[in-house]
Amino acid sequence: MRMCFGRLFLSVGLTLFATSRLLCWETDTHYGLTKWLAAKAGFSLQDAEAIALAAQAPDEGQLYPAPIAVAKYTCFGRDSQASRFVQEHHFPSYGTVPGEPKGRAVVPGIRDNAADLWVRKEVATSFADVPRGEALRNFGTSLHPLEDSWSHQGIPDIPPWPCTDQLSWGHPKQRGGWRSHNADITHLHIDDSLATAARVYEMMVEYLDGHPSFRVYSSFPWSQVESRVRDFAAGATKAAKRKWFDSDPDVPLSSYTYRGFLDHINLPDGSHTSVSIRSPIPRGRIVSAAQKAFASPNCVQEFVEAFLRQWIIEQKVEGYLQSIDIPSVAARLASGEQTSQLEPQLWVMTAFRMWLLPDHGLVNQLGHGIGTGGQAEGLKRLSEILQDREAFPLMRYGSLGEAIRAPGTAAPFLLVAVPTEKDQQPSAQNQRYAALFQFRHAPHDALALTVENRNGKWKVIGLDWFIE
Repeated sequence: MRMCFGRLFLSVGLTLFATSRLLCWETDTHYGLTKWLAAKAGFSLQDAEAIALAAQAPDEGQLYPAPIAVAKYTCFGRDSQASRFVQEHHFPSYGTVPGEPKGRAVVPGIRDNAADLWVRKEVATSFADVPRGEALRNFGTSLHPLEDSWSHQGIPDIPPWPCTDQLSWGHPKQRGGWRSHNADITHLHIDDSLATAARVYEMMVEYLDGHPSFRVYSSFPWSQVESRVRDFAAGATKAAKRKWFDSDPDVPLSSYTYRGFLDHINLPDGSHTSVSIRSPIPRGRIVSAAQKAFASPNCVQEFVEAFLRQWIIEQKVEGYLQSIDIPSVAARLASGEQTSQLEPQLWVMTAFRMWLLPDHGLVNQLGHGIGTGGQAEGLKRLSEILQDREAFPLMRYGSLGEAIRAPGTAAPFLLVAVPTEKDQQPSAQNQRYAALFQFRHAPHDALALTVENRNGKWKVIGLDWFIE
């Protein structure tokens, strides 16, 4: 009898994606535009950088990013405190948690509401004994939920089971829903982008008026800033955003310490005929979870690792399709919405292979929210693109560790037991698990590959991704 060894991660309180960058308004706004606005308001470039890094911080690190917290604590766990943390930093409202989504609706932080409460406190605070760097970090961090209140405005859209509508969060349906990045794309929401920048700029000027020791320059009138912000918001490709940031010698792109902040925003690159194929990290031996010391009686870890290799490294479609329950995955992708016009097997193939396209902004543009209403044409185009290997080659990796990651561990993915509706607490003999990871070339999404033991044979029954 062949023995399977692998570490089984049963706890829902595990550390996920320690350095993942999964965003709301994305880095072009939270980091890039925030620094530019701070410089125009009168901060030095150095102080503007500190504010911008702090404004970006809630989308970084081990604890902050909302998609991680949503997946970890409100889908595979039931942690009210973690849900409130997401609310405070990303979906500001006074709604009760736990509570119905409509009671947790987000209203833009125009005046005196949950969205601007934190930043107004920072503006009003006297901090004679607070170190300068700490004061700037506190102010910058407080700007994040204010900015998010425009991209997340409305009633949160909730991912399906095992997520719970009492605790979970997702992009409002009218802004693309929980599977789409569209709520965060500035050119789709130019007026909201302008309103965000105007309120943030107003608070920056008030902050400098109340703390004059931080002022280095006179503030530009908003009327002189507004047209430039509109041009920023209108940028619809990564190339257009880079051109905008490179066009102001007073806030040079070279002054940004986070040099790659435009690399993975969810916009198309700007050219779809020449795609750069790159390995994001040096090749090397990655210690897999299956080499750990704990026994897995049902070989789930080994099955998942073999499936991921066929899908991502070997790209043997015929091989990994045999391990997929096509109807179950298609139904999960539909999530109660209209079904795709594509034949189910082609639809599922598209859903898996789209993650290997280097230009993930293009994927989002053409139906990243796969299976949702109104996406049929984009999905069909995405399927056609995936068949054009010459114009749109796929990512190539030498190992799972190069392709995907669960930062904070030595493993490229982590397994968590998936509860059933009847059993909220998974048992040691659980028959359903989710492999959680993120692609290195598409770091704005937390993926969950769900597998189930059916009469002694493991099958892939779902592919989900979590976006803020």
